[in-house]
Amino acid sequence: MTFQTIPFLFLFLPLFLIGYLICPRKGKLLILTIGSLLFYAWGEPLYVILLMVSVGYCYWAAKKIDQSERPNVRRRILFQAIAIHVFALLYMKYYGFFLDTLRSLLHASWTYKTLPMPLGISFYTFMMLSYLLDVYWGKVKASTNILTFSAYATFFPKLIMGPIDRYANMVEDLEHPTPNVFSFGEGAERFLKGLAKKVLLADALGIIWTNVQSGSPSDLSLVTAWIGALAYTLQIYYDFSGYTDMAIGLAKMMGIRLMENFQRPYLSTSITMFWRRWHISLSSWFRDYIYIPLGGNRVSKGKHIRNIMIVWMLTGFWHGANWTFIVWGLYYGGLLILEKYVLGSAMKKLPVMIQWLITAFLVIISWVIFASPDVSSALAYLKSMFFMQGNLLVDEQTWWLLSNNLILLILGVLFVLPLGENIARRLKQNYGGAIALNILYLAMFALSLAYMMGQTYQTFLYAQF
Repeated sequence: MTFQTIPFLFLFLPLFLIGYLICPRKGKLLILTIGSLLFYAWGEPLYVILLMVSVGYCYWAAKKIDQSERPNVRRRILFQAIAIHVFALLYMKYYGFFLDTLRSLLHASWTYKTLPMPLGISFYTFMMLSYLLDVYWGKVKASTNILTFSAYATFFPKLIMGPIDRYANMVEDLEHPTPNVFSFGEGAERFLKGLAKKVLLADALGIIWTNVQSGSPSDLSLVTAWIGALAYTLQIYYDFSGYTDMAIGLAKMMGIRLMENFQRPYLSTSITMFWRRWHISLSSWFRDYIYIPLGGNRVSKGKHIRNIMIVWMLTGFWHGANWTFIVWGLYYGGLLILEKYVLGSAMKKLPVMIQWLITAFLVIISWVIFASPDVSSALAYLKSMFFMQGNLLVDEQTWWLLSNNLILLILGVLFVLPLGENIARRLKQNYGGAIALNILYLAMFALSLAYMMGQTYQTFLYAQF
């Protein structure tokens, strides 16, 4: 089940919220845990067992780590727990990738079967690992209430696609939620914004990208290739940030706070700034649990470069079982090293608009690599973007795309700016404007429903990770 579906909006969500809000505080954790497991089981009826086993084992391991006074026992339990969770992730998500790579290296022709990947396994595995490490390092006490930990680990708004929030940040709100009329209203507003981002912008932009990508990347005209790349760049932002808005909104309706995952990343003037604003929970996870333990930047220049490349290779690999993701991660690692040691000071001397244009250019290239089915397709597409295929500047497809989607592309670019927030803030300053804003939200919801009922919506892009 996902947020932008009719069963979720008109069956699961109202029944869950009624039960949760009217339930006494002592029963809210149970309602939340059961509701989250039902939410997951709707789409993954068998893998909900894997999720429950993972939750139970992680809860037990953390308690044992916390209770033991022997360092070697604590380390052993931690390493075992990490190994089990990482093995499950590698097997369920990367088994086929490893076999395909081995088959290619050996020029073999064997066949194999793979299991469907559990939804959100990368996200909830990282939540489990952060909890185990925080307990081991003494940053947080292990939970003594299985319902508290279960509610954290399975919290349905963030279960499938994050944010990868930490136990320490959520435990107080989970055990002592403060839902009220104001938080419910703010949460509903945030949810509707996210729904509109996903259904009205991301899905429509996705149709452009699908249309461009349907043919051979080497046959694209230059402008068509750039239109497709821009469409995907906007699509993945509105898709993922739209989900995050919905997740944060749902949590706020329950009186629970989730961390922000996006801070207008496409307004960044450097790659470093971009990754402080994009998928913040993942970036901070790799910083705290991989980069800093490796030594961070408090090491020699050579080791610092090594640390950056390790983190970004793993970041790319986390996203999926494809060489394109690894190349994408190494691409960003290389850019960050160039910013740090070669071009950073020169970039800062440029006008802010030039810094932004360079950053946007590099980010668009990265999304072409990210979205391509394989490395050769990515290279062919990039060649078309830079007139290296002997292709046309424009063709019939270019004019068709522009005539049918120019307004959508312009709106997509405009709403990257804080345009919507500024309009909403001004409307809220007076009673009439507040009424107009509520009418606008209802119109957005009605239009989103029309698209959803017409079956023009698509699944979330990051759900595959």
